[in-house]
Amino acid sequence: MKKKFLAFLLTLMTVAVLVPAIVASAVVVPLNAEQTQAPAADERAEVAVHDPLLDEDNVEVLNKNGVRVGYYATLEEAVANLYEGDTVKLLDNVAILSTVVISNSIVLDGNGYMLSKGEPAPV
Repeated sequence: MKKKFLAFLLTLMTVAVLVPAIVASAVVVPLNAEQTQAPAADERAEVAVHDPLLDEDNVEVLNKNGVRVGYYATLEEAVANLYEGDTVKLLDNVAILSTVVISNSIVLDGNGYMLSKGEPAPV
């Protein structure tokens, strides 16, 4: 009787230990949208060279292959449209009017111009 009880107790303890492990391995945790989608390929088309006399663009963005993909009036606009590995090139003195958070690895090319806080530096 003691042997049967001991065998039953050991079996019960083994099941008690294994059930949580089995259940935990079967639980599917839904991923958020960022984790379920692969990073989008850089499908931005090359843009034409802008005319500095006609355009008010102060920042040029090139993709990691050196293809010109955008012009922006402010650094904040450019940063909002960056992909990993892009180059941000200043085309004029640029003033940062608000906090700029860059979450990608990029290259910032001053191109001989100044990046300042507040009002743009004089040319």
